Amino acid sequence: MSTEPRRERPPGTDPDGRGSRGPRSPRGGGRAHRRGDEPRGALPAFSRRSALWTAAIAGYLVYAAALLSPIWLQRVEPKWDAVNYFYPAFAFTRDALLDGRAPLWDPFTNCGLPFHADPQAPLLDPLALLLAPAAPSASQGFALYWSIHWAWAGLGALLLAFALGAGPVGGLVAAIAYAFSGFFVGNAQHTTWIVTASWLPWTFGLAHLALFRRSWGLALLAGAAAGLSALGGYPGLVSFQVFALALWLFAAAAASDARGADLWRSLARAAAIVAVVTVVLVAIWAPVLHAFLTHAAQYTDRAGPLPREVANYQNPFTLRAAVSLLFPRAVLELRDTFDSDVSMLDGYAGALALLLAAAWVRARGLRRAWWIVAFAALMFAVSLGGAAGVRTLLYDLVPPTRYMRHNAGFRIFWILPLAAAAGAGLTAIFRRAELRRWTTRAAVAWLAGAIALAVWVASALSRHDVTQEVVALALVPGLAVVALGCAAIAWAAGAPSATRARAGLTIVALLFAGDLAIHVHSQAKTVWTVPGAIAELERTSIAIPATARRLLPAEQEALGIQLGCLNYQQVLRLPVVEGYVTMTAQGFNDGLVQSRGGAGGAAPPGGGGPPPPPAPPPGWEAAILSNVDADSPVPMLVDGRGPVLPGDPVRPGTYGGVRITSFAPERVVLDLDVPAGRGAVLASTERYAPGWSAEIDGAPAEVLRVNRWFRGAAVSAGRHRVVFQYQPRGWWPLVALSAIALVLSVVGGGALMVRNARRQPPSSVA
Repeated sequence: MSTEPRRERPPGTDPDGRGSRGPRSPRGGGRAHRRGDEPRGALPAFSRRSALWTAAIAGYLVYAAALLSPIWLQRVEPKWDAVNYFYPAFAFTRDALLDGRAPLWDPFTNCGLPFHADPQAPLLDPLALLLAPAAPSASQGFALYWSIHWAWAGLGALLLAFALGAGPVGGLVAAIAYAFSGFFVGNAQHTTWIVTASWLPWTFGLAHLALFRRSWGLALLAGAAAGLSALGGYPGLVSFQVFALALWLFAAAAASDARGADLWRSLARAAAIVAVVTVVLVAIWAPVLHAFLTHAAQYTDRAGPLPREVANYQNPFTLRAAVSLLFPRAVLELRDTFDSDVSMLDGYAGALALLLAAAWVRARGLRRAWWIVAFAALMFAVSLGGAAGVRTLLYDLVPPTRYMRHNAGFRIFWILPLAAAAGAGLTAIFRRAELRRWTTRAAVAWLAGAIALAVWVASALSRHDVTQEVVALALVPGLAVVALGCAAIAWAAGAPSATRARAGLTIVALLFAGDLAIHVHSQAKTVWTVPGAIAELERTSIAIPATARRLLPAEQEALGIQLGCLNYQQVLRLPVVEGYVTMTAQGFNDGLVQSRGGAGGAAPPGGGGPPPPPAPPPGWEAAILSNVDADSPVPMLVDGRGPVLPGDPVRPGTYGGVRITSFAPERVVLDLDVPAGRGAVLASTERYAPGWSAEIDGAPAEVLRVNRWFRGAAVSAGRHRVVFQYQPRGWWPLVALSAIALVLSVVGGGALMVRNARRQPPSSVA
């Protein structure tokens, strides 16, 4: 008799601890084999089925590589934010690494930007650090970075589906449904969203297994996955995943077979796992969080919470957009009728996903499956924004949600359980003849509903002057997949034959693969476009002579160098006053970009003179600087104290001399020649930010904030060498903490699992 303590059964498993029932013999007898309980803390021993799981993983990787081949072969290039914002940041990171420095300060964007303080920058993402300097070009590195993260998401979904009871083919279906769902296809342009979503199923799958296998090793690995989702990921989704994971684990524990004291222990273990994941996540994310909340706080108005109206109502998923669960192309054609961005309206996970997920709920019984239904329903309500009220409640109760402005992004938290449950449902259907018969009846109702919805959608499309070809492209794929899938299930249910069951399973899996492939190419308008912008950028960057990089913007334009309000300057290494950034400082555009103020220069100090006047009201600098035209001297306004230097301002370049002897983004060396008798204020046209220090002739000096946005230093008459250096406080110690936390969580988690496996080897297979 085993002395192992009783373990509660996960809500997605059968009494033997496996995710689903073993295959039955053709005669309807007992299971062909039963696997013994795996050791606590060990990953499941696949044993005889390891070859099938290996084949499923390999099959998914081949499928993903083929479907994403236009990206990583660079036959296409990303669109919108991916090419205008995220690719330039990747290229800037690459250039810095090749120069042998950390990309902490971007001197080319908005007169200077604390690059490390942008939480979406990829400078700490291990994959970016590997690919950026190793790839032949920034565009090739970025294409690989994008597609590898995308493909990685499916493997995590496969793991989560396994945790819910899916077999190899079911896991393959879950991987395809998740990785090529409407979230990834719709938000392909938002690279940081893809990064976070690629790690999300790993966090949930490992934490779920940790709960029911009582494994602290798996809990540590779940924390590592959550931490990696934050390095180069989207902060709103990263922080919300902790709240969502807590709901998932508590609900799953409550739905398990544990009762009484066992239930309380299970809930306590769920709380402990959430705590472990949170601690590891915060430790890995620490340098990014600290930089954003401190170094960016004095630079941008985005470091604070969003107003309630913006957080609760911007870019929601809508009930009408739920049409995309069957006909995503129809929503793309009707995008002008929605208030949300087109990238936010796709919730597709396969035309058969809801049907198969319902079959999983039926197989488990609502008493054991209510938790995942409730979780998905709650997440769906959150993705609707303030319309459903849940998002508004979370704004008050869960502070991190105040930083998330795109409500449709929350749909990843219901697409994930839908895809995983669909994979587990497919496994259950083709292992149980009675479930196939129930699914056949449900499939008929699903097909009837799909036809009725198609009629309504066709009517809506016809009112928008859409051609018949477009209507057919929007409706026929979904209807065909539903009809063929229903037919395959009905055929497999016709006789309790293991051969038919396996054949039906294969047919449905192939339908899923074809369905999601069609989805990617049908919705390609939100994913990629033909190469052009990136290739031209890289050609232009190579062609620009070093002398042109030192010209003023007007002189650069005279040479035909065009930037536009994007972030191409990070690739071309040319400075712009207004770039495409999320970290915009309040008043910067109105006070500087639309005026001639802040051109910089040197202003002569006076003698003693009267003391400075009281501090003027906010915005006074902008009012003064906005009245300065191109031919006028620039006032020198220092540190909010007003014109502290008596005498008239001078035109930049007419007082003394300044020469840049060495320039790197984080270290600028200047030689000055200040006229005798009076000192000066050296004013830069580069932005002030916490972290800048100054030395004058080797002695520390105060860094002044001049003309509201820029940095400078007071210097005496004579010749001097001034060194400005950017050394953000706390950055490197926290980077070390992040790296140590990541290594310890991965190595420690693996070591704990190996130790537990050795102490209690798996039972033999009967």
